[in-house]
Amino acid sequence: MLAREMRLYIFILGILLHSGCSHTYDSNVSASILSLIAPYTEYSKNPGWNLLEPPTSLRYHHLNQLYEKLQEIHSKCPDITYLYDIGSSVLGRKLWVLSIGDNPTIHEPGEPEVKLIANIHGNEAVGRELLLRLGALFCDNYGRNELITMLLKHTQIHLLPSMNPDGFEVSNEGKLLSSHTTCVMNIEVSQLGWLNSLV
Repeated sequence: MLAREMRLYIFILGILLHSGCSHTYDSNVSASILSLIAPYTEYSKNPGWNLLEPPTSLRYHHLNQLYEKLQEIHSKCPDITYLYDIGSSVLGRKLWVLSIGDNPTIHEPGEPEVKLIANIHGNEAVGRELLLRLGALFCDNYGRNELITMLLKHTQIHLLPSMNPDGFEVSNEGKLLSSHTTCVMNIEVSQLGWLNSLV
């Protein structure tokens, strides 16, 4: 599932970039995009693949681990990334955003900016992992891949891997709903005393 969704993310970004830079369609664009992301999605063909960690240890990252991975990407590519927070969650956890572009701290007039947000509901965690991998893919390929380089020179991308870290931290793997879960925040109501009266 991660591989298919990662392909979709990159494919859409590639098509957006291509349509913004050219008025003619080049049939090689989709082939170029798919060949670019193959090493990041086809684990069996790439046993040495090590984007963020070995494929055999794929797992969801809790908030501290998520922040460490974002810091790792920023440390590896400080010229094209900027890590900042946009505030805190209901329970006080930081909401971290990774900005990626050729000038990641500057809003350039006329340059499009894209914001990708994941983990809006606590039990929807696949997107947070995909955004981590997308950030690493951009970092690893900037200056090496023409399409990624062109995308990041002409677009600023903001990745918010977890909009609801509270909900993620209390969600149970394999459990879609709980009788003590609020649909708005997707966090255990019992952890928020002031909400007990609403249930």
